[in-house]
Amino acid sequence: MEEIRTFREEHSEEVSALYLRVMRGQKGMRSQALKEYLGRIFLNNPWHQDGVESLLYLQDGRIVGFLGVICRRMEFSGRAITAGIMTQFMIDRDFHKGKGPLHLLQRFFSGLQDLSYTDGASEPAAKAWEKAGGDAARLYSFNWLRALRPVATIQEHSTGRRQGGIWTAINGAAAILGLPIDAVAQRFLQPRSPFETVAVDSGTLFETITEIGWREKLKPSYERDSFAWLISEAAQAKYGQLRLRVTREQDGKACGWFVYYLKPGGACYLLQIGARRADQYRGVLRALFADAAAGGGTCVKGQSQPRHLVDLTEEHCLFRHPQSSVLIASRDPELKAAIHRGDAALSRLDGESWLRFPAEDWLKPS
Repeated sequence: MEEIRTFREEHSEEVSALYLRVMRGQKGMRSQALKEYLGRIFLNNPWHQDGVESLLYLQDGRIVGFLGVICRRMEFSGRAITAGIMTQFMIDRDFHKGKGPLHLLQRFFSGLQDLSYTDGASEPAAKAWEKAGGDAARLYSFNWLRALRPVATIQEHSTGRRQGGIWTAINGAAAILGLPIDAVAQRFLQPRSPFETVAVDSGTLFETITEIGWREKLKPSYERDSFAWLISEAAQAKYGQLRLRVTREQDGKACGWFVYYLKPGGACYLLQIGARRADQYRGVLRALFADAAAGGGTCVKGQSQPRHLVDLTEEHCLFRHPQSSVLIASRDPELKAAIHRGDAALSRLDGESWLRFPAEDWLKPS
């Protein structure tokens, strides 16, 4: 018999086993660290709200599915709204075949949130989402990449591909030519920003974002304490060193900010970037690239920002559509229309990309 319930603390151990089984292929395993993390993220986060909660899918009393939801605050056209961010959507196919994913999504969509959103959906999840009545936000589903060390970037992205033929030749050439070519590229081709870049703490970053804000109709709504919690959690994810940076004009006035994971010798992942004025965006973007290059990053990756596609292209960013999508659902047609035309300040800091789930070895003793 099928049943959908709200996730509670007493379900954490069984859901942790489900995650390890479905997402990692580790059957019969348990993780105390993962159990505690599930409770902190889904039940004890500072935005938790009844009616916008994580869901369980049960078959004959056994938990065989889970849909994680994090409630977040946003603003649309000057009014406060609630967003439900979906993450860790999983069904154990060994125990269930049928409409479980569809029924979970339909229950999620019927919650009290004004907007249902996810920015890391797999292709099967995206198909189920659209079948349940949601939409793909195509303008936000493209990712961009800006190479800082071109040869190292090519070498990194060829790693793991089938050996032999062209990839063996590419890796061989990269090993010989990479260092001198990348050294020349870093010296002569790296962008230079007209702005000063300053390392800040979460409090100063919060004040900068609050003072500058966004121009889009749909935007995040932050509070100091919950923002500090978010940054603290994001800093624990093993994607690299979380860097908080504010850019300033020559007179010391803040003109932008960016938050990203720096990974020396690897790809750096941007969570959020913003600028006071549209004409300052490229300077802030260049400051990001310069900061990542100085820290040893090979490239920077980010999510599409419809208002700045021209800026990103002119700053030599390459675009691709990943095997994951940004998905939305809402009962408000104006809200959906704003997102579809690119009038939303959606960033990875407000989605699921700061969560530790995929980056952690949950079976490793802490």
